[in-house]
Amino acid sequence: MRFLGAGPESAPFAGEMTRCIAYMCPWAYACDAAASVPSAVDQRACHRFRGEPNRPDSSLSDHSVDVLADHRKSGYALGDPTRALLDDARPNGPSSNLKSRRPRYPVRPT
Repeated sequence: MRFLGAGPESAPFAGEMTRCIAYMCPWAYACDAAASVPSAVDQRACHRFRGEPNRPDSSLSDHSVDVLADHRKSGYALGDPTRALLDDARPNGPSSNLKSRRPRYPVRPT
């Protein structure tokens, strides 16, 4: 029942939070808790912490697709399936997120 979010308070991950970076997550396409900016989400709502039978199939994260698009732009040899995926997902090359620096967030004192 834990994967349904209905576990008791003593269940693992109850009240635990994790950082959500949807750009780097292979399950963001199936997630309703994914955030456009890094944010804290309940671990019980995160696909990353669910067991294999309860987790959706993973796909490439947006970051992975951007890295592949950057490789194609740089002239690396890519296979036909990879080129087809990039033609569909990133026809104009990698997004601007690939080379951007990660924003710094203030650290809360503990």
